[in-house]
Amino acid sequence: MGKHLIVYYSRKGENYWNGSIKNLPKGNTEIVAEMIADITGGDLFQVETVKSYPADYYACIDEGSGMGISDFLGSFFICMLYLS
Repeated sequence: MGKHLIVYYSRKGENYWNGSIKNLPKGNTEIVAEMIADITGGDLFQVETVKSYPADYYACIDEGSGMGISDFLGSFFICMLYLS
């Protein structure tokens, strides 16, 4: 079987965690991606955004909720081109 590649996007800093907003050194998805890599022996690839989002959790959520699907997927398609 081939090697696994775990591709993920994660937001560190202000995040929702355990019922409240906390300042996290690693995003929730990064923590889970690392667990998956440990179990599978896979490599990690973190997707980075071209545009920086607000550090404030609620401001980031507000901005993200106004995005269309094409805005959201644009960065991922660029990433996939580099992986092929």
